[in-house]
Amino acid sequence: MSSVENWSYAFDFAANDCRLLDCDHETELSDDDVWSVGTDGGGDYLVVLTDGRVAVWFHEEEVLEPHTRFDSLDVFSSGRWSATTPSGPGPRTRRGRPGLS
Repeated sequence: MSSVENWSYAFDFAANDCRLLDCDHETELSDDDVWSVGTDGGGDYLVVLTDGRVAVWFHEEEVLEPHTRFDSLDVFSSGRWSATTPSGPGPRTRRGRPGLS
């Protein structure tokens, strides 16, 4: 694994002295409640909760953000993909199909 994978996948919040608060900023969670699957590179972690939902752990407040909850990894992936790609089929090329030149 690369060094990024070593500290982002299965990140141990307790061992790294990081608090885990639910979106109400009061309910304490533990490493048993979440599983980190990645990071955004800025200190925030993507976590899967025990019910299968995906959330973003915001490092500055050590809280699972309420507006970043997704029903599943599939929903998160499709939402993230559509948010980072242009809408529509994209520009046409010489062959008339996206991505082919």
